[in-house]
Amino acid sequence: MDIQLLERMSPLQYLKSHCIISNQHMLLCSRVFTKHDKDRDAHLSKEELKGALNQALNGCLSASQAEDLLELVQYPPEARADLQLFAALCCLAGRAFSLNILPAAVGGKEVIESVDFEALEWKLRGCSIGPPLRNIFALL
Repeated sequence: MDIQLLERMSPLQYLKSHCIISNQHMLLCSRVFTKHDKDRDAHLSKEELKGALNQALNGCLSASQAEDLLELVQYPPEARADLQLFAALCCLAGRAFSLNILPAAVGGKEVIESVDFEALEWKLRGCSIGPPLRNIFALL
C-alpha cells in the first residue's frame, strides 16, 4: 500500500478498504447484520448500526461507547453501513473498548494483531495524515 494514499483517506474509508476480517468474525457479523437490517437493503441506518454493534459485542457496548466509536471514525448522521464496514467497526469497537466479539473458546490471534504497528510512526513520517485516522491507528 502506498502510505501517501492515507493522506486522502477518511477513517471510514480506511476501515472499509483495509481491515481484514477473519472468517469467524465475518460469519458472526453477517448473522447480526442480517438480523438488524430491517428493510433488507443491505445497509444499516445509524440506529440499526448501534443495536447491531451492541449485539455483536455480546451486549457489552454501552450507548455512550457506541457514540464515542462513531464520533472517532467521523460517522456522518445520514450514513448507512454495509456489511464490510459493520464488521470493521465491530472489530475496532472490540479493540477500543476491550470487548470480545466472539466467545473465548473460538480464540486465535487475529490478522490485525500481526500487522507491524511498531514501525508505523517511522513509516508515516513525511505524510500529513489527519488526526482522526491517526487516532484509529493508535487503537490498533
